[in-house]
Amino acid sequence: MTDRDEFIAHLQGFGLTEQEAQLYFHLLALGPTTSSSLTEALSVDHEDINRLLTTLIENDMVRPSLQSPTTYVAVELNIVLEAAMQHCASELAGYEGETARVYRVLPTASSPSVCRREHV
Repeated sequence: MTDRDEFIAHLQGFGLTEQEAQLYFHLLALGPTTSSSLTEALSVDHEDINRLLTTLIENDMVRPSLQSPTTYVAVELNIVLEAAMQHCASELAGYEGETARVYRVLPTASSPSVCRREHV
């Protein structure tokens, strides 16, 4: 596995699709780039590139320029990873809260005798 492949796999671990991760990688490597250049570099339809760019912009991973033609630049990796970790921490806190609510609603659910009776 190349460093590029490993990097893309790690980005997928943060919830990106393979194409989103590849696009972000190319933007990091190339710097400000037009969607046409990305279409050629990735051999992906222009419509798909625009859809992927929109998703990455919505996730604060890419910034479009205000000039014409529009160029796209990857948000710095450390900022993207910090935001992803905060998102994961927020999700984890939500799961912890949900777990606490489950135990409050069904306080006997953690009792081994209740579990044995239900499975018999």
